[in-house]
Amino acid sequence: MAKQQGDGTQNSISGDVLGNAVLARDIESLTINTVPRAEIPRHLPAPDPRYTNQDHLLTALEREFQAALAEVRLARIAVNGRIGSGRRSVVTKAGLDHEALFPDGTLYISLSRAERDDRLGPAATLREALAALGVPRAEIPAGLAEQAARLRTLMASRQLLIVLTDVRDRTEIEPFLANSPGSALVVIADERQRWLEREAFIPLEVAGMTEPHDAELLRKLTGDRFDQAEPKLVATALARCHGSPQLIKILAGLFHQDPRRTERDLREFVELGLDALEVEDQELVVKGLRLVCGRLEPDAALLFRLFGLHPAPVAGIADLPDLAGLSERAARRALDQLVRANLVTEDGEQIRLDRPVWWHARAEVKAALPEPERRSTVERILTQALRSTVDKDARLSRRPRINPLYLPYLSMDLADRVRRAGLLAQLEQQREMLRLAVFQAEEYLLHDLTWQLCEAMWGLLHVHGHYEDWLATHRAGLVAARRAENPAAIMRMLSQLGSAHFAVREYTLATAEFQEALEIAGTLGGEAGLIQVQSSHEWLGKIRARLGDAEGALACYEQSWTAAFEAPAAERPRMLALLRLQRARLFVAQRRFEDAVRELAEPEIAGFFDTAGESDNRAKVLQVNGEALAGLADPGAVEVLREALTIFTADGSLRSMLTVLRLLADLTGEDQYRQPIREINARLGIED
Repeated sequence: MAKQQGDGTQNSISGDVLGNAVLARDIESLTINTVPRAEIPRHLPAPDPRYTNQDHLLTALEREFQAALAEVRLARIAVNGRIGSGRRSVVTKAGLDHEALFPDGTLYISLSRAERDDRLGPAATLREALAALGVPRAEIPAGLAEQAARLRTLMASRQLLIVLTDVRDRTEIEPFLANSPGSALVVIADERQRWLEREAFIPLEVAGMTEPHDAELLRKLTGDRFDQAEPKLVATALARCHGSPQLIKILAGLFHQDPRRTERDLREFVELGLDALEVEDQELVVKGLRLVCGRLEPDAALLFRLFGLHPAPVAGIADLPDLAGLSERAARRALDQLVRANLVTEDGEQIRLDRPVWWHARAEVKAALPEPERRSTVERILTQALRSTVDKDARLSRRPRINPLYLPYLSMDLADRVRRAGLLAQLEQQREMLRLAVFQAEEYLLHDLTWQLCEAMWGLLHVHGHYEDWLATHRAGLVAARRAENPAAIMRMLSQLGSAHFAVREYTLATAEFQEALEIAGTLGGEAGLIQVQSSHEWLGKIRARLGDAEGALACYEQSWTAAFEAPAAERPRMLALLRLQRARLFVAQRRFEDAVRELAEPEIAGFFDTAGESDNRAKVLQVNGEALAGLADPGAVEVLREALTIFTADGSLRSMLTVLRLLADLTGEDQYRQPIREINARLGIED
């Protein structure tokens, strides 16, 4: 449109224009709009520059952002996970990485915080959102319905990312469920809320950092100090953090320029958990947990506290009703709430807790229950653990035991090779729990349970060669047996501790322990005493053999042989078979290979362990026979040793596997044995 004035001035206007137009020769000033334009809100906090891991969650968030834009709808995403797992970091990083998808702004509203128990409430949340979107506070409607309507109107024409943290129920997010194509509503909750899934929210769980990303974060935080620390100790300390970025950052504070100070602080953290940290760091970890636990219903709160009395952060689901004094239905409901609150995780027939959560449960139960009640509950928990362990150990061998719980198993067949491997695997999985159970029994002065747990886990420790655990637990077991004034228990602990000292070549200690056990056995008498007399002489002979005293070793074996004929007849075949094995070992060490082969062909041992069910001793017989045949340059040695290796491998006996692999490598010169040797050396911390 053009307009020619009489004075020659021509005004023109073009384009899509609606409204009045002013034509004039001179326009000195023009005010179009005096209302200041609202700034685009960008509320997401800056991410940690050392952000590590969770790439799959970032990808999932981006995918949903893009899908909502393409499908012209509101993206609905629910992010949950335990406090300290990095939920906020994941969401804020995703939002900042894809800020261009939300040109009209990003809002970040926390409905509550761990340091305060008050909550904003729907009205206050809406006021914050409206103000962030440019509505002057004086113009915000007073009524909740009017506020919600105004928010939906504003969202309808904008593409926004709105993050709401600490969400608990539907009323808190309902006003934000607007028709806002291309926008995204992300809620962060401590619990898995079923109603979120009913509202078509995409659930994403932040489970914590995994290997090797947890170590990567710790390395970023500690720099050169990371490489100066002992790797195994660092790995153990990291495992205690269970992937929590919050706790990993606290752990980084335990790394110092002086490696010795780092080692001291890390060891304290591994052993003591939160108690090893400064008070302010402890509070940082537990304040969120305290808030979550404060929301639990009474049955769930009770169950959570009782988890703190377990020796390790694991418990059997079937044991929970009796432990808590609840019906199965009530226990199931309580457990479901703990799962939704991300305090525990169901793993098959077990419940697992992240270690920081377990530490908090321990503190909670100590504050809530008096010592006598805690002690009786611990006794019930440990008794159940003992029964479960005996049920597995008793099926592995016929080695003598004095706990009456073993008696019903004497008439049962031992496990076959496949079942044996499964039982050993289960015991190995429970090893850390059993180790801690011994020390918990010791702490609560449950003397009988202390030594009985040691006796029950001895088979696992012996077969798999866990010498540190073996020595630590059985020292506690011996002290407990002495406090209980139980001669049979003292004798058993001395014998099992002596075998550990023999394994680590502390022969003076081993000799003293077997000598004391022998003296007690002579005084005690009875079947247990007679069995121990025979066993002590045999072990003393093995010590003499290790020290190179062949004559002394054979003398001890003769005494053991004599004692075997005074022991219960049912035990005699096994005793004599083992003595033949010890003599054959001695002959191999003396390079009397033909004598060793003949010894293993004697009727007392020939084929005995093929049918006795003790596959570890069968493998030992094969190993010694293979060594003797190799000494005689018999080509059959390789096949015999391979058979021994198969059995040791099935049992998971790493040190025995290593010995046989080295023999095979030397005999055959084949490279196929070199790589397994290197792998086992690495696992055992042995330099090639």
